[in-house]
This record gives sequence, structure tokens and C-alpha cells, in this order.
Amino acid sequence: WFHLMQNSSCVHGSLAMSRTLRHYAIYSCLLSVFCMLFAHWHNKLLMEAAGARDRRAPPGMLEKLQTCAYDEALFGDEEEKPHPSQCAICLGSWEQNDVIKVTPCGHAFH
Repeated sequence: WFHLMQNSSCVHGSLAMSRTLRHYAIYSCLLSVFCMLFAHWHNKLLMEAAGARDRRAPPGMLEKLQTCAYDEALFGDEEEKPHPSQCAICLGSWEQNDVIKVTPCGHAFH
């Protein structure tokens, strides 16, 4: 674009072609700037949305969940056992002294 604006030999050769190329160069530069601004704005919106999301449980929610102690009869991978053998969050195995919270849908965690 800069070379088209500075080169006078193009103007003397074909005035119509020179104007067309200049307009094309200007519009393509403007479009490129617009696209970069749009991409920056879109990225900023995504980052704000990701940072603003509060994914914590509401206050008092953990106290409302069922609490149970580890029992080999309840926890395991066998079909008759209602809860899995691992914590759904940390994927660690249960131990005898664990205090386990169970969600209404049956997921268990430390």
C-alpha cells in the first residue's frame, strides 16, 4: 500500500488502474485493522466471561449434602454398591477415616 501511494509511475501509466489499486489497498488495510480490533474485542470478552464465572457451591450447600463414613459395603466398583470406589473429584481411593459427602445424584467426594 505504501509503495502504491508513493510510486508516481503507476499514475502516469494507467490512471484508472492506479485508482483501483489504491482503493483496493486502502480498503484491504482498513479491513485488516477492523479484523484485528474485532479479534481483540472478542478475546477480551471471552477472557472476562471466563474470569467472571464463579464456580463455587452456594453458601451452605455442602452442609446440606448427605455425609457418611466409609463402609466397604457401600463403596466399590461392584454393581450392587451404590457409590464408586474413588472420589469423583481427586480420584483417590477411600480410606477408613474419610468423611464422605454424597450428592443427590449419587456422586461421592471427600
